[in-house]
Amino acid sequence: MSSECRELSLSGWEVSLINLDYGFGLVLESPDEHHRAAHVRIGSSFELTGADGTRHHVEPGPPQTSVAPALVLHTQRVARAMVSSRGRLEIYFEDLSRIEVGADMHYEAWQISGPDGFLVCIPGGEIADLPPREDRLPG
Repeated sequence: MSSECRELSLSGWEVSLINLDYGFGLVLESPDEHHRAAHVRIGSSFELTGADGTRHHVEPGPPQTSVAPALVLHTQRVARAMVSSRGRLEIYFEDLSRIEVGADMHYEAWQISGPDGFLVCIPGGEIADLPPREDRLPG
């Protein structure tokens, strides 16, 4: 990851749900007593490195045959998550597995809604960024 990256406030959050549709989704639950949720949706291909170092190329969406290795992320805790200014998303888990998603030239590669607001990697790699909901409410 380049020096032009932004750390996300997801350390310690646990994968409580995995969603499969035309993308690959993770619902993360905060480690505090508030049980806040963050949603990660990946809409393009990504690389998964397992805890043992095995790399898997994952293509979300039907027929979803390549997503099986990513199902082990259920109940894993995020160690670190970051996005680069060029649209790359990296999520590292406490068991040493990780997800790496590059920008896509034609589709939204990924989107995250959570404590850092709403971030989306639009086609080409630019990051659209809305502040957290409480910051957007009128005073």
